[in-house]
Amino acid sequence: MKTIFVVFFVLVTCFTSLFAQGGKIFSVKTGKITFQSEAPFETIRASSSDVRGLLEIEKKLFAFKVRMETFDGFNSSLQKEHFNENYIESHKFPEAF
Repeated sequence: MKTIFVVFFVLVTCFTSLFAQGGKIFSVKTGKITFQSEAPFETIRASSSDVRGLLEIEKKLFAFKVRMETFDGFNSSLQKEHFNENYIESHKFPEAF
């Protein structure tokens, strides 16, 4: 693949309000993250619903994490295996932040 375009979409569906140090912090308990890689011979899409995160509206900050091995939707199981072993190295980096 010569060029990879990665697009992340985080759809937040449920917030729980928490209070910390005088500001409101919202905890993201459910969501979905998706990526797409376009190459001349094939397009690869995968997504995960194992998203957790925090959102602080006042300071315009957010953070989320996803376990890399939870991505599904590849064109084949071999493609998923190569994604986890060769590209993402899920055994070394099990979560993305």
